[in-house]
Amino acid sequence: SMYTVMLHGCVNAKRPSLERAENWFRRLCESGINVDTGVVTTLFDVCARCNQLARAEEWFERLRESRILREEDYGTAYTSLIRASVTTRRPDRAEFWFHEKEKSGPHVPTLRDYTMVIDVNAK
Repeated sequence: SMYTVMLHGCVNAKRPSLERAENWFRRLCESGINVDTGVVTTLFDVCARCNQLARAEEWFERLRESRILREEDYGTAYTSLIRASVTTRRPDRAEFWFHEKEKSGPHVPTLRDYTMVIDVNAK
C-alpha cells in the first residue's frame, strides 16, 4: 500500500524520521484500511533506528487495545518487537517480548526469535 511505501521511506532515509512515520501510521489507522504486519514491522524498525524502543512498545499496546491487528498477525508483531529490542541493544526487553509471545497463546516463539535473544545476550 501507499502507507507501506511511505513508512519504508521513513526508515530507509539517511536520517530516519519517527515523527513522519508515526504520522503516516496514524493516517493508515484512521483510513479504515487493514493494518498488516508489514506496516507494523516497518513502524517498529523506524522506532528502533531512532533508538526509541519505548515508542514501538507503546504502539504495540495501542494496537492490542484497539484490536486493529488481526489475531494471527500478533506473532509477527512480537518478533518485530524482539528485533527492535536487539537493534536498540536491550536484551532485557528482547527477553520480555520473547516471554510475552510465549504467554500469548497461539503464538509460539520461532527459531528466529530464539536466535535473536541468544545473539543480543552474547554481545
